[in-house]
Amino acid sequence: MYNLATEKKENVLTSPVIAAALNGGLLPVDSLNMPLEVLLNVWQGARPGYTYQLYFDGVLIGLKKEILLSQMPGDDLMLHIPSELLTEGRHSVAYAVENPINMVVEFSAETVVIVDLTPPGDPLLAPIIFPTQVQNGLTSEELQTMGNVLSGTIASYNGMQEGDVVRTYWDDLPGPMAVVSSDDVGLKRTMVDFARPFLELIGDIEAPVYYTITDLAGNLGVGGREAATRASNAPAHPNHKRSHRHHTRPGQRFIRCNRGDRRHRQPESRRSGDRAMARAERQ
Repeated sequence: MYNLATEKKENVLTSPVIAAALNGGLLPVDSLNMPLEVLLNVWQGARPGYTYQLYFDGVLIGLKKEILLSQMPGDDLMLHIPSELLTEGRHSVAYAVENPINMVVEFSAETVVIVDLTPPGDPLLAPIIFPTQVQNGLTSEELQTMGNVLSGTIASYNGMQEGDVVRTYWDDLPGPMAVVSSDDVGLKRTMVDFARPFLELIGDIEAPVYYTITDLAGNLGVGGREAATRASNAPAHPNHKRSHRHHTRPGQRFIRCNRGDRRHRQPESRRSGDRAMARAERQ
């Protein structure tokens, strides 16, 4: 014999699933521009005519939806969170089900989602910190003593988290990338390495070196305006267009790189001296 009391005791409404959410419930920013899908299943004991409804941050949202004759326990159901409710912060997502015969309403377990709309580093990203040798000029021989790698330090910034992606640019020419690790967070810094082949590629220019940071949610932390680019006596990379605005953006340093070295021979059309030089000028 069917016993409603027994069914209620045994029936546990599982929490809904937010397919778009990342680990920890973080929502990518590109998922916030449209209603967010909430997935659940027809619960055990549900009958045609029983209803389910979104329960968001402790408030019933939207219209009730009915279980159809064709739907059986375990079948997929879907609700939607209106995009205007997805404000910055932490939110609870659940659903309510109702037996229309006795008007009993039950609530599911909750799923937590997090909306992060703050760019990393807000309001400002500090410049890349290079070794002291760069401040007064870096010769090819000095670069060799560094293992042919010029390391830059990205200092800790507001909102620094494991998984943030750092992208560097040498006058808009994409440079090395780095992913923030848990150790980086603990040490309050991230390292980026400019290898000799990259430094030789960029040609003889004096240009700003800057970076952007993209967090797990997809927020982009970036400096402001373009910076002036001054060419030296060697041609710039032929496929790279350069900016000529006379401002620096936060997070930029000027680096001068003169190509050519008798130990690292380049094609005659790309050679412009006897030394490779990288000189950082303080802003």
